[in-house]
Amino acid sequence: MDRNFVVLYCKSNQKQSQAGFSVSKKYGKAVQRNRIRRQMKAVVATLMPHVVDNRFIVVIPRKHEPYNYNTIVTSLTHLFEKAGLTK
Repeated sequence: MDRNFVVLYCKSNQKQSQAGFSVSKKYGKAVQRNRIRRQMKAVVATLMPHVVDNRFIVVIPRKHEPYNYNTIVTSLTHLFEKAGLTK
């Protein structure tokens, strides 16, 4: 957890890791929520080849502010490393 995102994870019985995203309605209308979700998906897609197998991961944004792509990349990369999710 940092000031921008929360990453929740647990072990799974599946061979591959999976990621889910939750963006609540407090982040605006559907267009704004989907933009944040698309950016998070793009970053996590680049991180997934380096993630330890057998994990469920949920990413939740914390602050209602416009996120730029570089902020999302640095925050999620740091959180995945801090949680020990990367190989």
